[in-house]
Amino acid sequence: MSGQSLNEICAMPQYPHKQTVLNWIHKYPEFFDQYKRAREVQQEHFLDEMLDIADDASNDWMERNDREGNCVGWQENHDSVNRSKLRIHARQWVMERMAPKRFGSKQAIDHTSSDSSMTPKEPRTLEDFYAPDPKPKP
Repeated sequence: MSGQSLNEICAMPQYPHKQTVLNWIHKYPEFFDQYKRAREVQQEHFLDEMLDIADDASNDWMERNDREGNCVGWQENHDSVNRSKLRIHARQWVMERMAPKRFGSKQAIDHTSSDSSMTPKEPRTLEDFYAPDPKPKP
């Protein structure tokens, strides 16, 4: 069952209906913990699948034939390549939503100002490292 969706699992006759599983998630905390772990395992499975899809070039090229049916070369199979891209993108999208901290897009924040008035200065002396004492000494 590694990597299967909840829909696929619950469609099998020996497993409960999907709504039953969703009710158990809300009703039983220990079941919810097991469900979360299963989703984490599914994410690892998706990672492996994405690598397999990206590495599989078996249908990326197809024979190009002339009018008589003789092979005259090879051409890229755009349908297969685009389908592979879609499969990878779909898994990335799901993973980003399931675990945004782990798989979400990282955004860098630039803290510098356009006129450099707020840009931190590099310390030049030892005194520059220390903030001034807020209370003057008597």
